[in-house]
Amino acid sequence: MEKQNLSVIIANPSGNITIFVLTPIPKSQYSLIANKLLSINHFKAEQVCFIKEMNLDTNIQGSMEMSGLEFCGNASRAFALLIAKQHGLTGLNYIKVSVSGSPQPLNVLVNPSLNRAEISMPLPRNIEILKNQNPSCLNSASLIEFDGIIHIILQDIPASQEIFQDIKASIMKTHNPAALGVMFYDTEKKQMIPIVYVRDVDTTYFEGSCASGTTALCISLSQNHQNGVYMFRVSQPAGELIASVEKQDNKINKITIDGKVSISEIQTITI
Repeated sequence: MEKQNLSVIIANPSGNITIFVLTPIPKSQYSLIANKLLSINHFKAEQVCFIKEMNLDTNIQGSMEMSGLEFCGNASRAFALLIAKQHGLTGLNYIKVSVSGSPQPLNVLVNPSLNRAEISMPLPRNIEILKNQNPSCLNSASLIEFDGIIHIILQDIPASQEIFQDIKASIMKTHNPAALGVMFYDTEKKQMIPIVYVRDVDTTYFEGSCASGTTALCISLSQNHQNGVYMFRVSQPAGELIASVEKQDNKINKITIDGKVSISEIQTITI
């Protein structure tokens, strides 16, 4: 494959560093391009996203796909803020985006002046409390399934690559999702360490933060709550995310994730 120039933007949504590729790339090359970009050490990136369209004059203002076609809430809200900044918007604006791993477009409330983006997250497809599992650390763990990613919530178990690999072997065998996250949550410190595996690009990262994992954690923490809106601040290795869970008749109506996002200027790189 010949060398090629790519236009990219580096976004940092609460520490979950994402490379956005503006140059059109065929889907068949996503994995190859993503792995080359992730190998550039000075970016310190954890994931790659390919932008398909940005247009404020349409009902859906942007379309993008993650390199493994998984869902990523942090990349989605960063993408909406990127659109607003590229079009010179100021103040509060709603941006609707179509993203991989979500069957419906998502609304994002952005404030370019404050570098913040709050996304309405997709609701889970399935919620389970696991029993009779191997490895045993999965017993009593929550499994939260979204389109495009499954999250396992482990409480008060220290984060380790060994535990993650044991869980990955089990869950990929039974479910084989596009992406798998294991969220290690310390209930006393209210801190979460996310580890995420993306199947099609075969990457595993201790992530700086994880929006969909934060969503899954807050679904788990609000399981026994009834009607109302419940707010959670979740500290993560490289940033903090704020989640809001709205429940009625013991059912989840809405979940939002809010946090800071920094976005670079457009850069041209050769790979």
